[in-house]
Amino acid sequence: MEEFDILEPVHCETGTVRNILHYHGYEISEPMILGIGSGIMFAYVSIIKYQGSHVLVARPPHGSICRNFFKRMKIPYTYKYFAYFQQKKSMRELDRLLSQNIPVGVLTSVKDLMYLSQYERFGFNGHSVLVVKKENGLYKVVDNLGKTGELKTISPDDLQNARFNMSLPCISGQLYYVSEMPSTPPPIQEAIIKGIEKTCSSMLRSPIPLNGTHGIGVLAKYLRKRAAHFKPTKMRTQFLWFFRMLEIGSGGSGYRYIYADFLKETATIFNNESFLTLSQQMVKIADTWRTVSLITGRYSREGTVITQEILMELSDTLFTLQQMEHNLFMELEKLIKSCKNTMLLQKKSC
Repeated sequence: MEEFDILEPVHCETGTVRNILHYHGYEISEPMILGIGSGIMFAYVSIIKYQGSHVLVARPPHGSICRNFFKRMKIPYTYKYFAYFQQKKSMRELDRLLSQNIPVGVLTSVKDLMYLSQYERFGFNGHSVLVVKKENGLYKVVDNLGKTGELKTISPDDLQNARFNMSLPCISGQLYYVSEMPSTPPPIQEAIIKGIEKTCSSMLRSPIPLNGTHGIGVLAKYLRKRAAHFKPTKMRTQFLWFFRMLEIGSGGSGYRYIYADFLKETATIFNNESFLTLSQQMVKIADTWRTVSLITGRYSREGTVITQEILMELSDTLFTLQQMEHNLFMELEKLIKSCKNTMLLQKKSC
């Protein structure tokens, strides 16, 4: 493969998709990929405990953003899974694609990416990197972690270990790629509408009461209940989990800042300034989620004291977030429905 022109990724999955499309000559921003791929979600699974804490999920399952994006943009793509005993087969498939000059996105475990320093490696399965070529027996990859502006180098054994780490969630050697772009331009307006409709539906009307804005309220009520009688050590474990899910996985404030940029771009595409107002509201929501992350991160450290006042403050902040997100997605749903109706009338008139 010729020298790969790197577009520095902001986030792993959206950055990988953007670089894949850039290689094929199609330019699109990461916020647009996140928005079309329905990258905003929330779930507080209070009935399940993992590593001593109730499960909080602040982002969609790994790989869902890129699959949703490709489907809605009508871009042919391939997404493959491999069983643990198919490791060698998966690496041969990767080599085959690279020999055809096809860049390949793969899911990895961060702690097994040996080109990162020991301080940058941590236990997180589901990190997307883009493998662009194999040179002198080593793979060259694009990654938003580590030193920026250059391709990272990793050995076949290390990459195989990173792709088949058996910790949860299991990443099953997943890889994805685009062989070629369609001859007709992707229908970006239709894709935006579908992406927003799905996001609003999952945040406002999920059949599972622990999901969406309702799930934020459930978490707020739980913290308020624990404020009356709590054990600081157990709460510290939960604070640590919440912080990891909101910040390390990018699903909390990080995704919402990106989504605000998506709404700003949508305003230009639909020539509708109402999206700009919602974009500004989303920035305020992202700032508030960052406050939640700061509180949980600060008090997850050993030596800090979690008080009833801290739990009440966090609960109040989450109740505020629940109302802010509910109002925003209700307005966004009405707005995108109006845009959809306008498009249908324009098509009929033509």
